[in-house]
Amino acid sequence: MPSLIRDMRQAAIVDAARDLFSRQGYHKTTMPEIAKAAGASVGLIYYHFTSKADILVAIVKEFHDAGLAALLGANASSDPSERLDAAVRELYTAFDHYSRVFVILYKDLAALSREERQRIYALEEETVNHVAALIRAGQQAGQFAADIPDTGLLAANIVGLGHLWALKKTWYFASRLTLAQYTDTQLRYLHIMLSAPRDDEGSQDHGFQSF
Repeated sequence: MPSLIRDMRQAAIVDAARDLFSRQGYHKTTMPEIAKAAGASVGLIYYHFTSKADILVAIVKEFHDAGLAALLGANASSDPSERLDAAVRELYTAFDHYSRVFVILYKDLAALSREERQRIYALEEETVNHVAALIRAGQQAGQFAADIPDTGLLAANIVGLGHLWALKKTWYFASRLTLAQYTDTQLRYLHIMLSAPRDDEGSQDHGFQSF
């Protein structure tokens, strides 16, 4: 029971901070404001989180876990191409749900310390690595081109297109197409790249770093 109460208090703090950060910005939000919105004391917040930046990292970790769960939950099919498609659809749906987090992250990432940024970069890299593994599985099955220059970079591009939707869905994409239409079109482009023959020197995987 104590751990459940702790988890509920942390969740309330994260929810309150996410809402405030998205509405008024990370820099303009104070710990007393977060405490008031969460129905907690400032001291209680510091019991659970070391700093305001630590709360931001927790917010990012929450949406990362949702995206990773979406990727892993879409791997039921034995067909690598179907698995990749399902994973991208689920991942973009998760990104759509957490779109406010992307706005916060892209605006305020520079405000974090190097160590805190590295924690977030590692989360992003984990997502990219899972997508890259799906691409390599398709290559091994002979469904995708064997000479993709850099599967890590391609995987980062796929994840980045999900970021793009989350960042621009309300002010740009909303009047043009739905999430389903966006995802369908991006998957068509992806499969063209995956199957297209290439004339370069062959496969090179450079261990791409997302940031």
